[in-house]
Amino acid sequence: MKDVESIVDKDNEAASFLHSKSSPLSEEERQYLLSRHGTLDLEPMPHASDNDPLNWPLRVKIIQLGMIAFHAFSTTFMAAGLIPSFATLSEEFSTTITACSYLTSAQIIVMGFFPLLWIPLMDKYGRRQVLLLSTLVSTAFNIGCVFSHTYRNLMICRIFQAIAISPAIAVGGSVVKDLTFSHQRGWWTGWWVLGVTLGTHVGPLIMGFVQYNTSDTRNVFIVFTVMNFVQFLGYLFLGRETVYDKNVFSESLNKIYRFVPKSSKHFSVISIIRPFSTLLQPRVAVTAFAYGITFSYANVACGVELTSLFHEKFNFNPQQIGLQFLSLIVGCILGEQLGGWISDFWMKNMRVRLKRNCIEDRLWISYLGFSTAIAGLIIYGVLLGRISDGKWKFGPLVGLCVASFGLQIVTTVLVTYAIDSNPSEASHIASAITVVRQILGFVGPFYFPPMFENPNLGIMRTYCVLAAITGILGMVPIAIIHLAWSRRN
Repeated sequence: MKDVESIVDKDNEAASFLHSKSSPLSEEERQYLLSRHGTLDLEPMPHASDNDPLNWPLRVKIIQLGMIAFHAFSTTFMAAGLIPSFATLSEEFSTTITACSYLTSAQIIVMGFFPLLWIPLMDKYGRRQVLLLSTLVSTAFNIGCVFSHTYRNLMICRIFQAIAISPAIAVGGSVVKDLTFSHQRGWWTGWWVLGVTLGTHVGPLIMGFVQYNTSDTRNVFIVFTVMNFVQFLGYLFLGRETVYDKNVFSESLNKIYRFVPKSSKHFSVISIIRPFSTLLQPRVAVTAFAYGITFSYANVACGVELTSLFHEKFNFNPQQIGLQFLSLIVGCILGEQLGGWISDFWMKNMRVRLKRNCIEDRLWISYLGFSTAIAGLIIYGVLLGRISDGKWKFGPLVGLCVASFGLQIVTTVLVTYAIDSNPSEASHIASAITVVRQILGFVGPFYFPPMFENPNLGIMRTYCVLAAITGILGMVPIAIIHLAWSRRN
């Protein structure tokens, strides 16, 4: 019976997505859509109703997408923002820096799996109320972190805070699908995934200043608390429900105090594990793994390990460590320009010039991302590994910037491509990609330090090995998928 419900659920989504193809527009609907969008060349075709999020004014869409992008940013900001405090916490709790790094690693794995619960819950009961609850509960556990005086208590609060804040790390793809047309998804998906990536770098930069100038890690958690509460107020006063089902919708359903179904989708154990079924689709599986590998090496191996490497080599304080993340931030922002609007422009040009709509054309942009990510890892590893006199040099930061630039291109292009391969399952695909990325990112810190300490590898050879793996397990599979599906189409 559950399987039948799942199939019906999927058919309902597909029917909504193919509205333009399955039902001819009346003259009244045509006039409405032309007045709203100036064209009928829209994919998907919205319903002729002000309640359909696709028809909302641009400023309303920007506010909703901006809030979800900032929410996604805050998830990784708070996970990575503790990195400059590892040395201080290791002294306070009489443990190692590696043990303190688990305060971040634990959040990485939690944020990978708990969206599997949050996403189907939001698809059924709406996004706004869950996001309100997410930020409020996260605020409470960040307050708990302020008053945690043992490693055990801090770890417990960090885990539950990650559970609470995790919805936004995967739901962004669904919100983008709710609010935008196919030709706009690269740009808007880019801002959401940029938030996820940028948070891992901006967190240590800002929190490094806080930790160094206050000498009290509790102030780091106070900043996190304020951020979450401001988000709560944003969703409360500016948030709107983006889940829209024409057959279920009514104004009374969207009252903030009414936690009732807002779509005909089913919430069950099947819906929780359903994202894993998308990994049976070759394009989604290969894309998720290729992106996860690149993220693990061009982000986690560069960002999370930066504290221990620079603390040992240069004896940097938290503020100095935080400043190193500027190189990663610059790379992210520059990379997003190519991965986002330029890839959208590329797709539009290919449709016009070649008279076809082949989503694999977007993958051409990803090769530049893979190449620069690989080059950046090699530059960073070689130049940092050669430093033996304890004097800081600028060269390794160039490598970090180049690697971050490439990763952001790969991120935006691959996530957009995966969602475009089956838009009706956008939320499930985004969840599956998040799980794969977070698992690979979680296990990395367990084998990176032994590789650095291995006399046969060291820093230089380790990053060269990671670069080679990125090429073999990241770029090559994407090239195979690109070739195979381009020919099929």
